[in-house]
Amino acid sequence: MGSQCRADDALGHRAFKLEIGRGNRRMERAGGDRRDVEVTRAVRDAFPESRILVEANDGYDIDGVHRYLDAVAGVGLYRIEEPSVR
Repeated sequence: MGSQCRADDALGHRAFKLEIGRGNRRMERAGGDRRDVEVTRAVRDAFPESRILVEANDGYDIDGVHRYLDAVAGVGLYRIEEPSVR
């Protein structure tokens, strides 16, 4: 996360699209969901003026989307794509 965003920022990009939904495919559910929140908050902390978009790849159910959004409240997400198919 960090090195990719830093490289993009150095090129003048001011919006970052983060891939989330780790608990659906790449990790066990609870750990993946925690990591999604950590990465989202870390990008916001490192790049406070940038837009943050997240692509969930249908990786959450409805309750999970709500938990994620509650956990990143205050981050100011610009957009969320494909949060859930359920």
